[in-house]
Amino acid sequence: MSTTMKKTLLISLIIFLTIIGAVAVVYIVRKPTVTSLPTPTPTPIESPTTAPIFVVEPPIACSTTFVVACAPQKHKVCNTTTFACEEVAGPGANTCTTDANCKTATHHVCNTTTFACEIVDGVGEDTCTTDASCVVVSPTPSISPSPTPSQSPTPSPSTPPVAALDCVAKKMYMDDSRNRAGFYYMENEILDTNTLQNGQTIVYNVVTKNAGGNSAPDTTITDVLASSLTYIDGDSDCIYDATTRVVTCTIGTLSANSEAQRSFRVQVAATGTVSIANTAEVTSTNGQRDSCSIRVDATGMVIVAASPAPTTLPVAGVFEVTAGTIGIGFILLVLGALGLLLI
Repeated sequence: MSTTMKKTLLISLIIFLTIIGAVAVVYIVRKPTVTSLPTPTPTPIESPTTAPIFVVEPPIACSTTFVVACAPQKHKVCNTTTFACEEVAGPGANTCTTDANCKTATHHVCNTTTFACEIVDGVGEDTCTTDASCVVVSPTPSISPSPTPSQSPTPSPSTPPVAALDCVAKKMYMDDSRNRAGFYYMENEILDTNTLQNGQTIVYNVVTKNAGGNSAPDTTITDVLASSLTYIDGDSDCIYDATTRVVTCTIGTLSANSEAQRSFRVQVAATGTVSIANTAEVTSTNGQRDSCSIRVDATGMVIVAASPAPTTLPVAGVFEVTAGTIGIGFILLVLGALGLLLI
């Protein structure tokens, strides 16, 4: 067998094994999981319960199946009003036979007005023997105390969300030739006051944010200018009082989790750190107040507040090795082996 034929057979065998390996990988990855169903437990069938048969006993009374009618039952009693011996319907014992039995009978009862033990005509039970037995003070019924209604616990009121006004930052920028009143390009922030010149125009920008869960009404920004600063112009809702040298910018109601910013331009009348060091104050009518400043160190550099350190570190990406990754690596390995054989 020639060398070329051996190489051809070897390459064919490797390709065949590669296909078989790829099919096996796909089968292992996508093999359906067969879940055996639980064997149903047969429910026992209860045998029917025979309903009891009730035997109706015939009433002990006169029979209504005969032609002879039943005679109604009666008995005699004394009438307590007329003292007459009367016959009444129904079963019972005869307490009298004639009217004389009713008139001659007497018994003792208490007079409810005079509280005297009196003899009254008629058949009855003696309820007293002497007057003393009638004068009995009936006990005063005790008044049961009314139950005190249990007080339902007063639900604790949930704390309403409040505003949290924050003066985020105050910065200054180089003036731009495109700037005009109420429209400012702020691209070059000033961090070194040594670059400022007498008579130069700069732009102040104040950013405020409501980080709370409720709105902050009537929010305003106020900024007192130093004597070395001359007000030029500002946003449409910013006004300047030359007497108090206060710039007041109206924001209005600042919604929860929202921010606003206002800008105005001033002219620097002298160089140095005192000329641009400045503080802005943000207030609202619900008592919120905060301030932010531009501070300069002894070298004339603007002090930049340090950014807060992140509370959590970013999670590095993890390369997950899967069956597909292994299959692709196997195929690349086989292709590399084929390339070596063909060289």
